[in-house]
Amino acid sequence: MSRIRRAMLAIGAIAAGGAGVAGIAAVAHAEPVQQFSFQLSDTTADGRFTVTFTSRAFDTTGGPPPELRENWLRMPGGARLRREFLRPSFWCDGGALINAASWADPQPRLYNVLRNLDPAIRVMRRTARTRQERRFLATLQTCRRAQIGAGTALIDSRPGIEDVFPADLFIYFGRPIRRGDVASLSIVGIPQQDSAAVRRRDILIRGRADVSLRIVNDPSPDGRYGYRMILPTGRIQGFRVSVAQVEVKAPGLIMQKDGRELFWFTRPTCPASGLISFEAFYGYDPPTEDITRQASNPCPRYGR
Repeated sequence: MSRIRRAMLAIGAIAAGGAGVAGIAAVAHAEPVQQFSFQLSDTTADGRFTVTFTSRAFDTTGGPPPELRENWLRMPGGARLRREFLRPSFWCDGGALINAASWADPQPRLYNVLRNLDPAIRVMRRTARTRQERRFLATLQTCRRAQIGAGTALIDSRPGIEDVFPADLFIYFGRPIRRGDVASLSIVGIPQQDSAAVRRRDILIRGRADVSLRIVNDPSPDGRYGYRMILPTGRIQGFRVSVAQVEVKAPGLIMQKDGRELFWFTRPTCPASGLISFEAFYGYDPPTEDITRQASNPCPRYGR
């Protein structure tokens, strides 16, 4: 998730000094490796499924991987967001969520609030008096409704921060970012406070990031792929950062409609091959070559 790279670098920018020659040398001989996987599990007869996404990124030289110019994921054809979820009641703003959670209960670590928003919502229901406090309460309620999953990441921001450090990720459904987009995912990242690498740096202890991933409808001519998920790329204050590892589990969203539960996605189309496909693209500036990876899984069995 490239923008997490950018945001976590911003968290560590104060500690990041003297990128200099070491960074240039690593890029000159860079041989990046990108690996990813998607798994669909916990399928039910009414079409629900849980998505588990994992990725790894590293450079065979041992240095930090080169900066990405472009990065996106393609999802299987037929898997579409249901229109019932494409409305503001399911759109969480990650930045507003951080502010609301901190206001509701400023004492515990932000992680403790985000992993279960219910206690903070109960506090705000009892104490909200001003317009701002009521707005915070509405944000907490919306984001609880819009959370699709959570996970962890390892952030590599060398040479600015010499140690790879872990972060917790909370993922929410969000509003379209650009005209023509279908929707977005809002991702809140928090460095793990029990990590030695984080504890050594006050800026990481206080750090948090909210980033967005665009979802656009861009089906392939053969119908193999449908949505494209676009991950932002680029530098912050001249520094680059790589997400060395990600693991996310996303059960998704459910709503009640006409006395039954409605899942947020339609079922992906099962091709004649019996395999559904995912694709990832990693674009680099020359001389580093672009990388395209595919992953296939057996079509889910939903039962009767």
